[in-house]
Amino acid sequence: MARWLSFFAEYDFRVEYKPRRLNVVADALSRRPDYAVKTADANWIGVERVSAPSSSLIDNVKAAYASNADAKPLLSYASAPSDEARRKLTPHLRARTHCYRVHEGLLLYSAVDDDVNRIVVPNDYDLRMRIMYEYHDSPTAGHPGREKTYLLLTRDFYWNHQYQWVRKYAPLQSLPTPSECWQSISMDFVFGLPPDSKRRTGIVVFVDRFSKMVHLAVVPAEVTAVHTTRLFVDMVFKHHGMPLDIVSDRDPRFTARFWQEVFTLLGTQLSMSTADHPQTDGQTERVNRVLGDLLKSYAHSFQQWSDCLPMAEFAINNSVHTSTGHTPFYVNAMRHPRLPSMLGTVASSFSGGGSTVASEQPQKSAHTDTVSAMTTQRQAASRSANETTDKKTPRPRTTRLCSAQAGAAAGTNAVLNKPFSTQAMDFVQRRQAVIRFAQDAIAASVDRQKLNADNVGRGNRNEFEKGSLVLLATQNLPRYAVSDFGASKLAPRFTGPFTMLERHGNAYTLDMPSSMRLHPTFYVGRLKPYTQHEPSNLDGSQRTT
Repeated sequence: MARWLSFFAEYDFRVEYKPRRLNVVADALSRRPDYAVKTADANWIGVERVSAPSSSLIDNVKAAYASNADAKPLLSYASAPSDEARRKLTPHLRARTHCYRVHEGLLLYSAVDDDVNRIVVPNDYDLRMRIMYEYHDSPTAGHPGREKTYLLLTRDFYWNHQYQWVRKYAPLQSLPTPSECWQSISMDFVFGLPPDSKRRTGIVVFVDRFSKMVHLAVVPAEVTAVHTTRLFVDMVFKHHGMPLDIVSDRDPRFTARFWQEVFTLLGTQLSMSTADHPQTDGQTERVNRVLGDLLKSYAHSFQQWSDCLPMAEFAINNSVHTSTGHTPFYVNAMRHPRLPSMLGTVASSFSGGGSTVASEQPQKSAHTDTVSAMTTQRQAASRSANETTDKKTPRPRTTRLCSAQAGAAAGTNAVLNKPFSTQAMDFVQRRQAVIRFAQDAIAASVDRQKLNADNVGRGNRNEFEKGSLVLLATQNLPRYAVSDFGASKLAPRFTGPFTMLERHGNAYTLDMPSSMRLHPTFYVGRLKPYTQHEPSNLDGSQRTT
């Protein structure tokens, strides 16, 4: 795809749609009689399409029956049922003999109320792995995801615990961890917001996959690749340069058009290739969720949500990220932005997780000690040299520490007396330490997410007692049941609290007002515990969260 885009980029042309009834020239070229497929060939091709799986694979399955302790007696019983053959079966198989039958030497399995006959695969590791390869790694399979692989496999074959095999064979594919800031970014869109003053209803989100820094911009619902390209150049390229790759779950045609517009706008040629196994990560989805919560808390009027976008971007970038242990501002620039409340104060903006105003010493934290470990010896040597120099040269009076000119250590006068080369070396070492710390933290976070997805999966494991208060997720609820919030994107994520009346397995029945016109029983994944922070309203009205 990238090669063809580069080829067509050399020409100046415009693509216009022409109805088929008017495009007679194209019909003449594409419907030449000598290119037409003969009827016999078409029928032969159709027969070949039906014959999947291959005969060699079926022969291997038949051969494996003879050496398998469970399949051999089951095959004998299904071929010629008898009491003696039934006694040779395990208790589990005796209870399910009605699900099996034999056809042309193959043992077929059909579940209850299921007309699909699937080939039973015996307990042969190599044979099962070959089948897994055919349904996941082969060119006709195309490396589908876990669920799609499972659905493809179970259409033709059956063995016990098939999903566990698929889960181990096709685990969650994590994206590689970047080695520096703005080397790899992710791009996503948030739509469904109420129209602002310019009738825009969406947000484009750019996230640096290393520092987790976010850039946001308002877009219309009909956003194009050209418009997205201009926003990318204005918000990302202008400040951080060109990333090596962009992760996006958008349509591949949109992504290809986007890259073409980027290189056209920058006046260069497209020289990038697409990945064979495209992947997406969930960081932009998480940012979208946090962004929605911030807009709900900021916007007094839902027609003015776009005015709050700069504050929302600042708040996200100034919050400590769980993957890195630092704020995106700090990982990206080795400093924290000054808040309006900090004007005129002496405070450090170089500590990884925050600083304290009352003291000149930076706030101690585990990650700050880790980052500072590489500079301890150099600071001690420099301090000794400064003490010798101070006996000969009076120390300049300094009443304020400017965060834009300070070195890598936090707010002491000794730092300001260091030679420039020493301060620069300290800054470089501290920068390298932060980069290494962030790399290790991101890699550990990715490993934890992968392990959780492969072994545990997602799910709400909360258990609620009768009479406890819970909140109900508003996602997919009718708008009248929640409140009149206009667009559902800015509606509260949870409503309640409600009293739990009864449990039915993984579902709970809630005490809900009849005005909501909802069935009172919900799956546990839609509920979360309610924690009361303030006294309830005197009028007894319920609140949304």
